[in-house]
Amino acid sequence: PTARLIYQLGKNSAISRSKRTYRTLHSMAISNNRFNVVPFYDWFATYHDDLDYGDTAISGAFSAIGRYGRMSDAQQTEFIVKTLSYQVVYMYALEELYRSLTECQSGDDGEEVVGNKKDAISYWEKGVAYLIGSIEGHERGGSPTSDGVLFINLANERCTEFDTCKFDGTAFILDNFYKAFEDGAKFIQANDCNSLEVTIFELAHLLLFPVIQSVIRFAVINQNVTYGDDVYVKSKKVAEAEVYANAILPFLNFYDQSVAKTVKTNMVMDIKVDPVKDGPQFVVDALTRVVNNFFVRCDALGYNDNVAICHPDVHISAQNSAHSSAAMVRSASILTLCFSCLGVFGFSFVTSWF
Repeated sequence: PTARLIYQLGKNSAISRSKRTYRTLHSMAISNNRFNVVPFYDWFATYHDDLDYGDTAISGAFSAIGRYGRMSDAQQTEFIVKTLSYQVVYMYALEELYRSLTECQSGDDGEEVVGNKKDAISYWEKGVAYLIGSIEGHERGGSPTSDGVLFINLANERCTEFDTCKFDGTAFILDNFYKAFEDGAKFIQANDCNSLEVTIFELAHLLLFPVIQSVIRFAVINQNVTYGDDVYVKSKKVAEAEVYANAILPFLNFYDQSVAKTVKTNMVMDIKVDPVKDGPQFVVDALTRVVNNFFVRCDALGYNDNVAICHPDVHISAQNSAHSSAAMVRSASILTLCFSCLGVFGFSFVTSWF
């Protein structure tokens, strides 16, 4: 009950202490500004057939209703914690980045508007702060991998498992993150809103790189689990598999519906269906068919003793990857915390800018 109240009412990130109003994770999960995150919010809402897909999962797990009522406490916890980390905070950070883009474009009539630039930088920094979290500290590479609950920590955890760490023990992919963070600020200063838009699009994909690795990891871990056995009923690992999958399924569905179907069938908990029923290699082969859309080389996913992650026939160069996805940006119609110590089941969401 305490954790749910913190989710709904907040605790340490005050909007007004005199009025006792706080920023909350719940408000992030149902923010109306998500509609401006084009096209990504629409991908998630459409795939899950639910405008408040994140809040639905979190509230369901808190209440133990429906399918969540069949889960163990550990599994419910995974749905709450990781849905917050990799869907709710992810989308809320993108909101801030797209607000930065809006401010950039509002001064894009040939005249430099100082106020717009200042606001654009402010929104950009907020978005980056939400993605990093203050637990990671201010050092490049972040804090030790035992700390943090967001994307930098996840990348560092996975790099040790997939042999994708640099000599300093941090993930190679973090260089891509940092470059995007820095490029966005540079493009705002230069009033280059088109490049800023492309950078946001790329970053939204790059952030999910360690999530893809996580899906592979849990496809391997859960390959021998049987529906109804003790591991399935109690272990958090089958729940982790689904939550990581849910964070990328809308992207997979957009790029290749057959890949999304394969991942959902094997990674989402279902009544009377064994996890990873087609085997981990089948899941990996599906993912490698679309990984080029995430602005990484296929072989950047790394190495695992139990599966062949990249076959020669699906090896994609980074140059071709960037070209294909950047072309999609132009054609996709461009259609128009500090939750300092905000404890939910023993973790903290914090951002460094409050």
